[in-house]
Amino acid sequence: MSFVEAYLQRDGRLFSEGMFQTILDTTFKDRGLGWNKEYGNHILYHTGFTGTSILMDMDTREGMILLTNRIHPSRDNKVFLEERIALNHLWLD
Repeated sequence: MSFVEAYLQRDGRLFSEGMFQTILDTTFKDRGLGWNKEYGNHILYHTGFTGTSILMDMDTREGMILLTNRIHPSRDNKVFLEERIALNHLWLD
């Protein structure tokens, strides 16, 4: 939560203001510098293998952290991935 708050507040302990702007401005095929940008240039999104994710709206300065264990009981849980996308859309709307 502290990491997301620092990102949303553009905390200088993480990066300079110029670097934050570069992160937002850099997009190539829905990807940025360490972040997915599939929901827009101002939305930073990152996922983890076990289904965890961080979704941050840099314009509204709001974030969502999803802690999960999609690999239990099996790593072949495709339904979870679809549901996570649906949850992201609900949060963004």
